Amino acid sequence: WPEGCEVCKQPTSENSMQVCDSCKEEYHFACLGEEKSNSALTWTCEKCEKSDKKDRFDLSEEEIDQGLLEIDKVVEVIMWRHEKESISSKAESTEENAFGDGLGEKVD
Repeated sequence: WPEGCEVCKQPTSENSMQVCDSCKEEYHFACLGEEKSNSALTWTCEKCEKSDKKDRFDLSEEEIDQGLLEIDKVVEVIMWRHEKESISSKAESTEENAFGDGLGEKVD
């Protein structure tokens, strides 16, 4: 543990440190506000988490346009299904009222 804690810059010790799985930087559990028993087996520091999120969402204009096209397709299908269900529901309601006494029951 030759470096030091990324937060306090104090020397590290094997039993009191958390190491980021991405950048391999070391942090005292106390500086992270954690107890050793609460630490995860795999852990990523805040800097790396932010960097990973930025990388995940750092899209080119082409990728964004393609994603918007896909979203448009999904919305179109959802609207089509909703319209189909609405028409079907209206047809059933009309049929029940045409053959019944207005309460949806058939009159023999």
